[in-house]
Amino acid sequence: MEVTWHAGIKSIAKALTVFVAIATVCAARLSEADAEPAASRVIDRTFSCQTGYLGGVYQVEAWAGKSVRAGSGSKRYGFASIRANLPEQSVGGIDADAIWVSRRNCQAVRTSMPLGTTGLQGGAIGLLERRLDCFTPRRVLIRIRGEFARPTSLRAVAPYGDALLLARGVVRKAQLAMSSPAGRRLAYASVDATQRTLLYTAPDCEED
Repeated sequence: MEVTWHAGIKSIAKALTVFVAIATVCAARLSEADAEPAASRVIDRTFSCQTGYLGGVYQVEAWAGKSVRAGSGSKRYGFASIRANLPEQSVGGIDADAIWVSRRNCQAVRTSMPLGTTGLQGGAIGLLERRLDCFTPRRVLIRIRGEFARPTSLRAVAPYGDALLLARGVVRKAQLAMSSPAGRRLAYASVDATQRTLLYTAPDCEED
């Protein structure tokens, strides 16, 4: 009887040891899943994004300019963004200290798409901002790339109620490109450390 009792205790102890080991592994995996994204000086991601429907067509607005910030004197900071006729208008954007994309309007994809101005028209932004309406498919590809002075990461935030993935820091160069899923280039914008801001769009985009 005593042998049976001791055997039962050993079985329970063994089972508890296995349970603790499994729980430890699960906790470690959960901890890894919940960990902050790895920081890097270069953030480069591509997304499939919804466009807005207005006047019987799908379209977005490509917007770029320079703005004066409070406390910065007369210095102007470059920005560029893609906006759409959606409940949350922002689709994606770049500026002097951040890159971002909408979490509600966009989903990350592994598709490769180029950066650059081939087939587009435009140039440097001066004192006046530019807004152009571009006709698009129902969804477009958006690539955002930021080169930062220090490591940073894309984080889920919700400023003013807008659900964004945002990476913040001193920008050396930020770039944004938009194309159709079939590969037709629609827009390209960039902002660098000198606040030189470029905007190029497809020839059929119209000044707003």
